Order: sequence, then C-alpha cells, then structure tokens
Amino acid sequence: MNFLSRWRIGRRLSLAFAVVVALTVVSAAFSQVRLAEIQARAHELTAGQAERTALAYHWRQNIAVNANRAAMVALMTDATLAQPLLDKIKASSADSAVVQKRFAVVETTPQGRAIQDKLAEVRKRYLEARDVMNKAGGGGTSIAAAIAKGQATTAFNAIVDEYLGVSDSLVAYESKRAEASGEAIASAVMATSVVNIVCGVVCALFSIALGFALTRSIVGPVQAAQKAADRIAAGDLTGNCRVVGTDEAAQLASSRGKRQDALTRIVREIRSSNEQIQVASTEVARGNQ
Repeated sequence: MNFLSRWRIGRRLSLAFAVVVALTVVSAAFSQVRLAEIQARAHELTAGQAERTALAYHWRQNIAVNANRAAMVALMTDATLAQPLLDKIKASSADSAVVQKRFAVVETTPQGRAIQDKLAEVRKRYLEARDVMNKAGGGGTSIAAAIAKGQATTAFNAIVDEYLGVSDSLVAYESKRAEASGEAIASAVMATSVVNIVCGVVCALFSIALGFALTRSIVGPVQAAQKAADRIAAGDLTGNCRVVGTDEAAQLASSRGKRQDALTRIVREIRSSNEQIQVASTEVARGNQ
C-alpha cells in the first residue's frame, strides 16, 4: 500500500496491466513449449515408431511364410510344381533383406540394435539350413537320402523356431516402445493440462491480489479525503490531514490540509478581531459612564 502510494495512479494502472500481460505471455510461452514437445513425440509415434513396428511385423510374417514354403518345397518331388514356391521364397527373401537394411537405419537404440544383430546371425544360419534341406531333398529315394533329408528338415525346423523367436522379441520390443511413447504423450498432455490450470489459478489469484491492493491504494485515500471534506464542511477544523505518498490522492490530501490550515487561520483571526472589538466596546462604554 505505502509502496504503491508513492506512484501516480497512471503508473500503477500501467504496472498492473503489464504484470497481467507478462503472466499471460509466460503461461502462453510455457504452453507452446510443452505443445511442441508433445507434437514431436506424437510425430515420432505416428511416423518413426509406426514404421519400426510395421517393419518388425512384416519381417516376422516373411519368416513364417517362407519357412512354410521351404518345408513344402522339401516335401515335393516334382521340380515343376516346386518352382513357383521357390520363386516366391526368393522374392520374400529379397524383401526381408530390404526390410533388414531399412530397420538398421530407423532402429538406433542399443537393445534394438542387439536384436537386429541376433536376427541377422540367425537369418544367416536359417538360409544355410534351408539350402541344406533343399539339397537333401534332391538326393534321391534311397534310405540314406531319406535319413539325410529328415536330419536336414529337423535342423531347419529348429532354426525356424529360433528365427521366429528372435523376430517375436523384436515385435514385442517395438510394440513396447510404441506403448511407452503413447504413455509418454498422454503423460505430457496431462502434465501440460495440470500446469496450465495451476498457471491460470496463480495468474488469477495474483491479478486479484494486485487489483485489491491497487484499489485500496486509490479508493482508501479518496474516501479519507471525502470524510475530511465532509468534516470541514460541518465546521470541524480540528482534524489532522495525514498525507501518505506522493500520488494524486496524496497531493489532494496535502491541498486539503493547506486549505484547512488557511481556514483555521481565518477563523482565529476573526475570533481575535471579535475579541478586540468586544474589548474596545467595553472600554467605550465605561468611558461614557
């Protein structure tokens, strides 16, 4: 109150407006920063993470489909019937190689890299086991060829299970990352909402407190001046005109005090004159007796 009374009313109003505007700007800037973070995370989830998850599922599907095709080819004895499946196996293998290269670009986390390396190592053994199984299938109808084919098929199936297991771990990892990104976005949205509400409440309370202090600093002196004016109008010149600050209200109180002092001097002079007149009249009356 005393601090504000040292400022003129115009400066006080400007200060209050500037403070409210500053709080609004700070709140808006913070919200903008948080929204930019949320937007970046959302882009990562919808673009980068979506691509990684899709590649993981696609790679896993290629493995399962090609493993079944290779098993079917191993059971066929007619090369003509097996050729369409071999062509599809070749195309799927080429597609898996493209997926593998793309995955190496978009997946850069240590755990993701480790799974990729494991997949690459298992894929190499898978291709070797598939070639061995295909060669064993063309070894004739002898018992030795049948045994070799059975052993090659068993080894291939074991590699397939391992290959699918590693690919499942990749799919699970990418799905977990997508879920974590979604939770992070939801958490960021919630935190931003809470902070915005808190900032709004703080700004409102601060504005109310500032407005209350500003109102008291203006209305209080004006009311005091009104009471003093009413008192003087009623003929009471004994009151003390207290001046606080240097603003317009304080200047008004100072002027009022000066007027009161002037009126007090005039009243004293009138009273003194009346007393002198009464004394003179008394002396004249005595002289006439």
